[in-house]
Amino acid sequence: MKQFTRLFSCLSLMLALLGAGSIASKNNNSCSVSLDDCSKNRSCDDSSSNDCRLTSSLVRSCACHSTLIGRSAHDNTAYFWVAPRKDLDCDFNGTLELGVEYTRSFSSKGLAQCLFGSNALHFQGSQVVGRDANALIADNFGLSQNCDTTLRIKPMVQNFNLHFATDWRFSNWVEGLYGQVNFTFSHQKRTLASESNSSDCTAAIQTSTGCATPFPAGYMGAAAANPAPDVKTALGGQTLFGDMNTAWAFGKFRFCDQTVNRVAGVSLIFGYNFWQSDCGHFGAFLRYVAPTGNTPDPRFVFSPVVGNGKHHEIGGGITAGYEVWNNGCNQTLGLYLDGYIVTLLKKCQIRSFDFAGKGCLSRYMLLKALKPSANTAFVYDYAGSLVNGINFATRYTDVKVNVKGDATLRLAYTLDEAFRVAVGYNLYGQSEEKLCLKPNNKPVTYKGAQGVDPNALYGFKGCNGTNCFTYALNGSNQTTATPVVINSLNATSSNATITSCGTTDTPVTTFIPLTSACVDWKQPNALTIPTGTAQGTLVTANTSDPAIAIATPMSSRSCSSSCNDSSSSDCGMTTITTGTTAQVLDLRSGKAPSQLSHKGFVTFDYTWKDCDWLPYLGVGVEAEGSGRRCTVKQWGVWVKGGIQF
Repeated sequence: MKQFTRLFSCLSLMLALLGAGSIASKNNNSCSVSLDDCSKNRSCDDSSSNDCRLTSSLVRSCACHSTLIGRSAHDNTAYFWVAPRKDLDCDFNGTLELGVEYTRSFSSKGLAQCLFGSNALHFQGSQVVGRDANALIADNFGLSQNCDTTLRIKPMVQNFNLHFATDWRFSNWVEGLYGQVNFTFSHQKRTLASESNSSDCTAAIQTSTGCATPFPAGYMGAAAANPAPDVKTALGGQTLFGDMNTAWAFGKFRFCDQTVNRVAGVSLIFGYNFWQSDCGHFGAFLRYVAPTGNTPDPRFVFSPVVGNGKHHEIGGGITAGYEVWNNGCNQTLGLYLDGYIVTLLKKCQIRSFDFAGKGCLSRYMLLKALKPSANTAFVYDYAGSLVNGINFATRYTDVKVNVKGDATLRLAYTLDEAFRVAVGYNLYGQSEEKLCLKPNNKPVTYKGAQGVDPNALYGFKGCNGTNCFTYALNGSNQTTATPVVINSLNATSSNATITSCGTTDTPVTTFIPLTSACVDWKQPNALTIPTGTAQGTLVTANTSDPAIAIATPMSSRSCSSSCNDSSSSDCGMTTITTGTTAQVLDLRSGKAPSQLSHKGFVTFDYTWKDCDWLPYLGVGVEAEGSGRRCTVKQWGVWVKGGIQF
C-alpha cells in the first residue's frame, strides 16, 4: 500500500507540473484573437493538395513570425533514459552511452503558414488589373508594377544528432544520490523550398507574367528603373533599383539548403531518490543546461537554430518507476515517469518585426527616407533614398522564456533482465517568448550586415512616386512635352499595408489654369491637360505630414521592470511624431510563440549480462505531432549503445 501511495503521489506531482507548464504557456494580450488561437489554427492541412492561407480575421488579428526556433535536440526525455538495474549494491557504479539520431519534419504547410501566413506567396504589382486584395504588393520587393507571380514554399527541418550520456550512482556516499552529464551535438539543415531542384536552388514558381516591365520614371527614381527579373531574385534582397541604393541587410530568402553545426546542449543533473528498491524508485533532481547552440541569424529567413538559443536553463524535475507486474520468474512489466520544468534566462538576440497592423511580411514595405523641410509649407521632405523596411524593423532584443517542460511516460517489458521493449508517450511544451526592445542609438550590425540608423526619419512609400515633373503651361494646355524641372515628391501613405497602396497623406492639389504644374508618374508627358478648375486637379504633388514619419525610439525608457511585454506597451517602441504614443513595430511577429507537442515512441534494447561490464545496444523510433502550426512536427530514429559498470 505504501508503494502504491508513493507511485500515486509521483504521478500526481508530475501532472501538476505539466499543468503548470500548460498554464504558463498561455498568453494574455490585447489581440482580439489570442496568440494561442493563432498558433492552433488548423486551416493548414498537409493531407490537402490545396494551398493554405490564414482567414481574413486571423490575418488582421494574428502575427506570422520572422523566427522559428523549434525544439532543441537535447530536450528529449524519450531518448535520455537510464534503464533500471536490480544488481546495484552500495558501491560506486555508472553508465556510459553513445548514440546517433536522425529527425525530419513532415508538416511543411503549417511551418509555411507560421512564417509567412501561407505556403503560396502571391505577389501582384500595384497596377495589375483586378488585383487580388490579399496579394502582396510586388512593388515593395522590387518586382514590376505589372508583375503577377506565385511562389510556393515548402519548409523542412532535418537534424543529425550525436548524443553522449553518462549516469553516475554515488550510493557508496549516500544511498539514492546520483548525477548525470548529457551532451548533444547537432548538424541541422533547413530547406525553405524542399520541392526545389537542389542543383540550382530554385523554388516552385507557379505562374509569372508581366514581371519584366520597367518601373516608370518618377516611381522609384527620377529615371525609369529595371525591376528584379523574378521573385526568387527579388526575395534574395540584393536587387537595387531607382533610389533604392542599399540592399537588404536582413530577412533575405535563401532557396539553397542552410546548415549549421553546433553543440545542441550540455546538461548537468544532480538528483536524489527518496525511495528506491528492487520494485521501483521515486526521486527529484536539479537540472542546468549551459548556453549552447546558436541564436537565429537575422540575415536570412528560416535560418537554422540549434540548441537553446544560448540561454542558461535552470530548473528541476522528478523521476519515478514501479514494477507493476512480475511473473515470479524472468518477466516484468514496469511503468516509468521522467520529466522536468526549466526557465530560460534572458539573452540578447537580434529579431525582425512586422509593422503593427500592416500584415504578415509588412517588414518588407518600402520606406521613404525623410528630412526636416526647409519649406515652411511642409514638415518633412523626401531625402532622395528608398529603404526596405526590413533594414529598419530589425532590432536588438532581450529574449527570455518563462517555462519549458519535457515529460515522458513509458511502459517497459523486460525478459531475463536482458531484452527490453518499451512503448511511451512524451509531452513537450514551451511558453511564448518574452521580448523587450533594447534602447539603442546605433544601427544593428551582424556579421557584416548593417541596418539603418534607428534615429532617422522614414515614411511609408505606398504606391506614391519619388519624383514629379514640372511642365510649362499656357492656360489649359501644356506647351512643352519635356519637363522643365524634375522635383522630389514628398508624398507618403501612412495607411498603406503590405497588400494595399493606401491613400496619400494630406495631399496638396494643383489646379489649372496655371503657368506650371508638377505631374507624377501616373500621367507623365500628358500632352493635353483637362480644362476647368475641378477637372484640372492634376496630382497629389509635394506633400508631407508629420503623422507618417517614423521617429526615433523612445530612448527615455529602458528595458526594465516597467517593460511588461504586453502588446500595448510602448517600452522601447518607436513612436509617431504627432505627440501621441503609438506602436509601430509588432513585437508578436518577432517572437517564437508557445509550443506544445505530443510524441509516441517505441524502443528495443538488449543487455549482454555474461560480461564483467554490461554492454547494451538499443534502437528507437518516434513520431511527434501538434495542433499548433508553429510547433515542428517530426519523426525520428535512433541507435545507441553503452556500458553499465
